[in-house]
Amino acid sequence: VTGSRESRLPGTASFCFKFIEGEALLLSLDLVGIAGSSGSACTSGSLDPSHVLMALGLTEQMVPRIAAVGAGGKTSLLKQLLAEYQEKGALPVLVTTTHMKKETAPYFVMEDSIEKILEVHKREGMVIAGLDAGGGRIKSLSVPVMEKIWELPAPVLVEADGARMLPAKVPGEKEPVIPKQIQIVLSVYGLDAIGQRIKDCCFRPELVAQVLGKAVEEVLTEEDLAGLAVSAKAPSPACQKRESA
Repeated sequence: VTGSRESRLPGTASFCFKFIEGEALLLSLDLVGIAGSSGSACTSGSLDPSHVLMALGLTEQMVPRIAAVGAGGKTSLLKQLLAEYQEKGALPVLVTTTHMKKETAPYFVMEDSIEKILEVHKREGMVIAGLDAGGGRIKSLSVPVMEKIWELPAPVLVEADGARMLPAKVPGEKEPVIPKQIQIVLSVYGLDAIGQRIKDCCFRPELVAQVLGKAVEEVLTEEDLAGLAVSAKAPSPACQKRESA
């Protein structure tokens, strides 16, 4: 509940819900006969965080920080989220803490410059940014630039794991690399791994086989893929590695 618990107007209440979009919440409330609004009349049509909630320090849920971990498919998922946020006018940012493939799109920036990133961000309505890592890949921006990005009133999406484009994996000792600012972690595995041999579809196949109690020559089943997703050795909020900065 926002505001004072005692000095309040009768018949009106203001709430904030983490990780739930206002539109979805209003639809659910309407189905049970509860009238509500996700903003004031004077800010209708605006996707900027409420200046009132910003003053109360309650805007975290309005500018989500999302990391994708796990196997192949992370970049595709994050780029889909990037496009959807851009369509809403939310001006999203996509970065990495590991490595990503270079882009040729006009919204791609490969400079460690917050000024250049913000220029493209404003012009294109979204931005993907990183530093040249060689081999057609990019790596994480510097800590000072990332600190500026975390301050933006916009969704920040992070590719926080690597799998060499393979649909299944077990993370290494230092994986995933999840910044402390992250609120939501999406664990991604590819259904196309099902029916393939572990050695053909898994990153670190020996580790995968060890976790599953199988040989690398054996076929990955639906149960195996689900087992990897919930394994203590798989990326989950309980075992995530977070950056200190």
